[in-house]
Amino acid sequence: MENLIHADIFFFITSIVAVLLGILIAIILSYLVIILRDIREISRIARSETTDLADDIHTMRSEVHNQLRKNSSILTSIIYIIRGFFRRRKSRITKY
Repeated sequence: MENLIHADIFFFITSIVAVLLGILIAIILSYLVIILRDIREISRIARSETTDLADDIHTMRSEVHNQLRKNSSILTSIIYIIRGFFRRRKSRITKY
């Protein structure tokens, strides 16, 4: 008879622990779902902002390239003038 009482106490305590663990796991899973939703939202924002940033960089590169192409004749002239200052000049006096 005592064995039956001990078994009932064991099953009662075990069922209480199982219910408490189930509640605890449900709470942890609900927080995990909330965290995963936030991570998904953050990654969506990062993806769209990265795409926008890449488009902006592409636009800037094309504008710089167009400006350099437009101003290339001016830059070339300036480079030739600067080279002219540092070029060694041949002496004009000739020896006979």
